[in-house]
Amino acid sequence: MSFQNIDTLNHGDILQIVFNDGIRNQISEDFRDWENVKRKRVGANDAREIRFLFQDSYGLPAIQFQNPGQTNRPFPKAQQATSREFTAVLKEIDATIELEYNLWQRAMRNPTARYLEPLKLEIDSKRLGTERVLSRALYGSGTGIIGTILSIDEANIATGEVELTFDTTAEGFVGWVGANEHLFAFSPDATSDRGAAAGYYTLVMTERDRETNKVKAQIVDINGAALTTVASTGIAAGDVLYRNNTSAIDTTSPIGDYNTVSSTMAGLESLTANDGRTVHGITMSGVTAGSRQSAAGNALDVIYIERALNKAKLAAGEGVYRYNQMLMSPEAHAKLVNDRESDRRFVTVKDTARGGECFAYMHRNDTLKTEVSEFIPTNKIYMIPEDKASKEKVCELHGSDFQTVKAGSGNSDFLLKPHANGSYSNVVTSFMQSTVVLIAKQPNAIAVVENFTL
Repeated sequence: MSFQNIDTLNHGDILQIVFNDGIRNQISEDFRDWENVKRKRVGANDAREIRFLFQDSYGLPAIQFQNPGQTNRPFPKAQQATSREFTAVLKEIDATIELEYNLWQRAMRNPTARYLEPLKLEIDSKRLGTERVLSRALYGSGTGIIGTILSIDEANIATGEVELTFDTTAEGFVGWVGANEHLFAFSPDATSDRGAAAGYYTLVMTERDRETNKVKAQIVDINGAALTTVASTGIAAGDVLYRNNTSAIDTTSPIGDYNTVSSTMAGLESLTANDGRTVHGITMSGVTAGSRQSAAGNALDVIYIERALNKAKLAAGEGVYRYNQMLMSPEAHAKLVNDRESDRRFVTVKDTARGGECFAYMHRNDTLKTEVSEFIPTNKIYMIPEDKASKEKVCELHGSDFQTVKAGSGNSDFLLKPHANGSYSNVVTSFMQSTVVLIAKQPNAIAVVENFTL
């Protein structure tokens, strides 16, 4: 016989339903990355752009030794110290909150009852989601690329599922793909939207494996329904993945400026580059480049950290900055945990601000505490200093606080959602907006280790 619940009995459906308190979140609520972003903030700013000056020359040819016995000797030819002005354009980040009108109405009438929980869930989810999007943008280049395809497995495409393998030597990182993320695939030259050409809307991430750099995804239509009739995704090796509402760019041609090539904020990958690219108008080479140390495909070793810090301190000045932070992936951290057993430069320190203990790396007079971020690619380590005298930040996050988009202080934060037939849906929406930009005051003071294996 089939199972029947008690509500099938006469009047059984009037029995009280007991709800278990709380909603069990199945996705990460880790705040550490967002805390790291906030530490780089220098205050709210509603400007459209930030302008700053770099000094890139002392005018050294105007200083020279002379022969004291030479008569009528000339003074050195004058050469003034030089500085240049650069501009960082602020980017906009938006979030939309949506809730059925009946739930919203009851929440407004009785905020102490359980009716408020759906609204709280939606608002908190958008807040957490926004923090995570900004946290991973901190380590990106500004192109908006979330991954580059190494290969694709369509063996289960009859069920609407495909498996993507990310290229770890190209732009993007598998750790940037969030739960149920919408992934749009384009050809490298941005001329072909693979989904539109093959008859589907997007791919939705269902599983992610950082160890193998693989993502499983469901093929869906524009309404989010799974599709099992697509014969091929049209995706090939070298294709590029973007999040929704990110314009594809031509990766086969030189990029003008990594801060304005897309609507995404330029992060540390561009702000510490040493390959001649341009960001905020700065050519990332010579004295304005980051201090990067490549491991050239070798296993992560302390010697590369030592070399990167030596480069940064020689470029920026040994006593100018204080290095106290070493950011890395959990995988790189695990490798260094093993190294600390044999290297006396690793020490255990207590974090008096947040509690707990961590281990740190000693580089001459600096103690760099190791900090883990899930959004840092597994083959990179960032060491970001602060000014020793003023404690000003070398990396500065400028922007405005998130605020509800509305015309006038008296209007409601929520609006009825327009319906496709020209009327309005039984749904309310609210829109949030902020502006943000990240700048590096002295890129060569930031030490980066890259291109290592674990």
